[in-house]
Amino acid sequence: MMARRRAAILCTAVFVITLLLLLHRYMKEEVFIGGIQSMRNNLKIDRSSAMRCSAKMNIVFLKTHKTAGSTVQNILLRYGLEKNLTFALPAAGHRFYWPDHFKRSSVLQEQQKRSKTVYNILCHHTRFHYANMRDLMPDDSVYITVVRSPAAMFRSAFEYFHLKKKYNIFQPNAMDVFLSRPSYYVGPYGKRPFFRNPIFFDLGYSPDQLVSEKSIQEAIEYIDGIFSVVLVSDHFEESMVLLRHTLCWDLNDVTYFKLNAMKTSSTKYVSTETEEKIKQWNKADSMLFDYFNKSLWQKLSKLPFDWIREVKLIKQKNRLLHVTCTKTGKSISNIKTKDLKLLPPPGLSVDGNVLKELEQRNKACVYMAKPEIPFTQELKRKYKN
Repeated sequence: MMARRRAAILCTAVFVITLLLLLHRYMKEEVFIGGIQSMRNNLKIDRSSAMRCSAKMNIVFLKTHKTAGSTVQNILLRYGLEKNLTFALPAAGHRFYWPDHFKRSSVLQEQQKRSKTVYNILCHHTRFHYANMRDLMPDDSVYITVVRSPAAMFRSAFEYFHLKKKYNIFQPNAMDVFLSRPSYYVGPYGKRPFFRNPIFFDLGYSPDQLVSEKSIQEAIEYIDGIFSVVLVSDHFEESMVLLRHTLCWDLNDVTYFKLNAMKTSSTKYVSTETEEKIKQWNKADSMLFDYFNKSLWQKLSKLPFDWIREVKLIKQKNRLLHVTCTKTGKSISNIKTKDLKLLPPPGLSVDGNVLKELEQRNKACVYMAKPEIPFTQELKRKYKN
C-alpha cells in the first residue's frame, strides 16, 4: 500500500513539474512567437494614445557614418522584411557606390532591368542626391537621416579609421596633435570625407559649398525642408519616439540592439578644450547638430501623448530583449554563427550581440542581431531568386 502511495505521489510530482516546464516554455516562446510579430502583446502601447493614422511604408533613410546608422538601418530592414516591402538594394556590396552621389543605376534591380519595380525602402550608405532619389522612390516617401555631436563622432572616427597611423602621429595624445594643425595633415578643407564635416559630406555637400555661416545655414534650412525626421544619435531613445510617431508605427517596431557600435573603453574621452577644437574644425557639422538637436526637443514637446513614458518603455523593452536573446559579457570574437559575425578594425572592440544557443533559431533575435552585410546579402539572394 505504501509503495503504491509513493508511486502515485512520484507520478503526480513528475506530472506537475512537466506541466510547469511546459508552461514556462510556452510563456517564453509567447514573447517571440512568430518571429518579429511575436512581441505585440508585451508592454502594449495603444496607438490611439498618440493619434489615429496609417503606417508609412515608403522611406528613404540617408545612412550617415558613425552615427548609429546601422542600428536605424536594422530597424528598417526588419520592418520591411516583416511587411514584405521592396528594398532598393546596392548593385555592388552594401553601398550605392559611396562616396559617389546616389544614382538610379547603382540599384541592383535597375541593373537587372526590372524597370517596373516600385520601391518602398532605401536605407544603405550613399551620398544624398535628392533629384535622383525622388526619381526612384514614391512621391510620398518619408526622408530620414541621423546626426551626432561632432566631438563624439570625430573621436569615434579618429579611432575607427586609425588616423594617427595614417599620419604617423606617435604621441600618446594623437588627437590633440592632429587638431593643433589639422590643415597641415589634410589640407584646409580635408581631402577625405571623414576628416572634416563628414555628415554634410554624406548629405551631398562638398567643402566649397560650406565656406561661410550663411551658406551653412542655407544648407541646413534646405535639409530641414526635405527630411521629415532627423534623428539625434546622442538621444537615441527619444529619437525613436519621434520616428515611431512620424511613421505611425507600433512601439515594438522601433526596438533594437545597438549594432556596430564601439565600446566605451575603446574610445578615449576628450577635454573641453579638445572638444572645442573638434567643433571648430567641423564647424558645419556643429551647426547642423545644434539645429536638429534643438528641433528634436521642440518636436517631442508638441507630441499629443506622454513621450517620456514611451522613452521608458523603449528602454524597458530593449532590456528585456537583450536579456532574452544575448549572452552578456561576451566579446564579438565568440560569435560562432557566420551570419552574425562583425569584423571590427584591428585593435578595436566593437559591440556585437552573441545569441544564446537556444535563441539562434528564433527569427526575432536573429534579425535584431544580424549586421548589415549578411542582412543585405540575404535580401539580395531573395531578389535574385
